[in-house]
Amino acid sequence: MQKLTPLQNSARLWTITAGVAVATLLSFQNGWAAAVRIPHQSASATGQAEAFTAQADDASAIYYNPAGLTQLASTEIMAGGYGWFPEIKRENSTGSVEMNSPALIPHFFAASNLGLSQWCFGVGVNSVFGTGVDWGKNSPFRYLVTDARLTVLNIAPTVVKAMIDLCHKNNLPVIYHGCGNVHAILTDFIEMGLDAYNPLEAKADLDVCQLRSEYGHKLGFCGNSDIRVWERGDPAEVRREVFHRLQAARGGGMIFQSDHSVASDVSGKTYDLIVSLVRQYGRYPIEVGELVKAR
Repeated sequence: MQKLTPLQNSARLWTITAGVAVATLLSFQNGWAAAVRIPHQSASATGQAEAFTAQADDASAIYYNPAGLTQLASTEIMAGGYGWFPEIKRENSTGSVEMNSPALIPHFFAASNLGLSQWCFGVGVNSVFGTGVDWGKNSPFRYLVTDARLTVLNIAPTVVKAMIDLCHKNNLPVIYHGCGNVHAILTDFIEMGLDAYNPLEAKADLDVCQLRSEYGHKLGFCGNSDIRVWERGDPAEVRREVFHRLQAARGGGMIFQSDHSVASDVSGKTYDLIVSLVRQYGRYPIEVGELVKAR
């Protein structure tokens, strides 16, 4: 038996994948139920009450979170279906109408890294809305509407790349920007190899000093200086704010900046004060402990 090359194996795999995808397309049906969103696109995700987006470690990540495909080490094909069994009956003085036709709403996902360590390619075919409603000719609404349908077929070709690894191979640090309180997922960022996180909003109850104590230097920090203090412009309060945040810079791994955009409410005088304080006291080794105690 002739041994196939990796390229021939990939071609055969994707030929089979295309065939399954076409079969999935042909199996889509209209189901008689109210036109609603269909969140159930994977048995494993449904088993987790759809709390799968952060995990996203199988081919259904094409739908839930494409970035998760970078976790796949080989080829994965998933196919399934969501059974719909409506039991709806409407009655009025002129008669009744029932909607009880079952429907199968299939989904199909295929993904592969094709032997490439930083890339993943995939395709998904699913229906995210469905399926329709038929009130019949004797319904109370017969003079307005007898049937309506919202059938959406989603075809999602997907290509993802592990950007952090690519940047690191080219000696580039990676800093991620995200608003709000992200304390619960900082460990995930560390596991991903992220170098630093920005802007660490103080108004979202994040304190860079507490985070430094908890995570050490596993992750760099950018920001966290409370912009509300900047806007109030009280020199004494500004000094306390700067000295407090600078404590997290001991040992490196911190870029001092505001925790949000610098708005026009911040005066030029206040901004100059902050810059001068950081330039004076933000030199290594950082020694602001006594200044913080004196505040």
